[in-house]
Amino acid sequence: MLLKFDSFLTTNFMSEKTDTLGGLTIFDIDDTLFKTTARVVVRKGKKLVKRLETGTYSKYRLKPGESFDFSEMQDAEKFNKESRPIKRMMAKAKIILKNALATKKSKVIVVTARQDMNNKKVFLDTFRKHGFDIDKVRVERAGKITDTPTPRAKAIIIHNYLKTGQFSRVRLFDDSSANLSEFLKLQRIFPEIKFEAFLANKNGSVRTIKEEYGAGEIGTTELVNKYKRDTPYSGPLSVGATTSKGSFKTWKKIAKGVNRGKDGRTVQDAGSGHNPEGFGSL
Repeated sequence: MLLKFDSFLTTNFMSEKTDTLGGLTIFDIDDTLFKTTARVVVRKGKKLVKRLETGTYSKYRLKPGESFDFSEMQDAEKFNKESRPIKRMMAKAKIILKNALATKKSKVIVVTARQDMNNKKVFLDTFRKHGFDIDKVRVERAGKITDTPTPRAKAIIIHNYLKTGQFSRVRLFDDSSANLSEFLKLQRIFPEIKFEAFLANKNGSVRTIKEEYGAGEIGTTELVNKYKRDTPYSGPLSVGATTSKGSFKTWKKIAKGVNRGKDGRTVQDAGSGHNPEGFGSL
């Protein structure tokens, strides 16, 4: 079912008189807020095998000898020069952000499959030049959680925010049905929170997605439970950190809320409200 833009403005999602908690709204970037040209490249040695959009990348399984090349996805200049805002969705995002800031209880974040960009300022300037107040929004990069499929990595990030207990409502706008399905599985962990999933179309319209899987489906629930078993800490993951290959050994450090990025700066727990570099930092 396609939803009209006005429905997002008349809803009580962001603020309800009887609700002391806020709402969390999450936007994807590629083919949700912006029409982008960067692709994940599949290579076999020096040979280019295939170029994947973000939606198909999450489903692609590497064949023997193949590897992913993320250089285009990390190119801030390419993003700045070639990306075009999807007008209807960008309009939604601007008004939703304005309403969230007015309530002071609600929050808007961006969760992307991308890793770190090679120039943070140029990347964020893309949002600024199109009138989106990115300096009031946290950008989370699911690509930093290595060896984890994008849908699960995004769900881990969202799990961190919901774990804070600050939100009674959460909604995700994403062009990937796989990301939305994994997001909806979090309802089993947070049954007291209202979930809404919206599949973004190329023209900026959306349609509602319902959970298709029953309890016990292998996915986010098992991933979070494994994290709880393997670490003595029950708090949220630090999603700015990178997990070790094929294991959860580094999650003990992550659970303490501190890990070091390539530049040596400390990355704090997502959802903690602390951002040493200001809103919109990468």
